[in-house]
Amino acid sequence: MLSELKREFALRKKVYPKWIPTKMHRKDALTQMQRLKATIDLLEELLSKEQGEQTQLFL
Repeated sequence: MLSELKREFALRKKVYPKWIPTKMHRKDALTQMQRLKATIDLLEELLSKEQGEQTQLFL
């Protein structure tokens, strides 16, 4: 799931600048990119905590 989000973020980062003048507003593009990045960051944090908890089980 995380890799799919990162792929989507990279795709949007590449495509959105071309779309801003014609297909979407700059504010909308920025909002969507910020939300997607926040989702990626949150998921990475949760996965990191989960891995840390699993590691402690074996200590």
